[in-house]
Amino acid sequence: MQGFDSRYQGLNRRQKQAVDLIDGPVTVVAGPGTGKTTVLTVRIGRILRETDTAPENILALTFTETGALTMRRKLIEVIGPAAYKVNIHTFHGFAAHVIERYPDFFPRIIGSTAITEAEQIKLIEHIIRTARFKLLRPYGDPNYYVRLILGEIRIFKRENIPPASLKRSFKKPPRRPQSRPTSAAAQVRLRDAKNKELALVYEKYERELSKQKYYDF
Repeated sequence: MQGFDSRYQGLNRRQKQAVDLIDGPVTVVAGPGTGKTTVLTVRIGRILRETDTAPENILALTFTETGALTMRRKLIEVIGPAAYKVNIHTFHGFAAHVIERYPDFFPRIIGSTAITEAEQIKLIEHIIRTARFKLLRPYGDPNYYVRLILGEIRIFKRENIPPASLKRSFKKPPRRPQSRPTSAAAQVRLRDAKNKELALVYEKYERELSKQKYYDF
């Protein structure tokens, strides 16, 4: 591991501390471009050098494909060809790998494939085009809200809010009408009307995922 020594010597005191603590969890808090990936790869090298851990028993996760490729490249510089044996994935890529390898543990989506972002957009465009939406399908640009809708659906999934729960949230009794409508009240009514349509898009989206044998994250 000649690359390990040179990379290690290039670290500052705090980075070396993170690399040297190979037992238990370590949190590194730093901004962009400050060497977090380098610290992670050198720490992997330290673990392989000082323990009997095999490269294939190490898992490294990152958020983007670019990040995973960068980590692999830097790890090759640290430990050489053994870097190809280390499991480096994006979070979604690793989840898809687990689902594919152990399908019996995921009976609801067994036999399905992960949907791509392009396919998600196409699916939402289809839903918007074939259903009667007044607000989320503006005349001048019918697909104007498609990416915004996809972003909201991702938030719902991250917060574990299914379509049924979202729809129930819009069945509350209406407030007592004001004697004089205000612009603020009109904005609230418009927002609520859009959210009701959004809940319907979300419901149809989930139904189509199941029908077309897709799953998402």
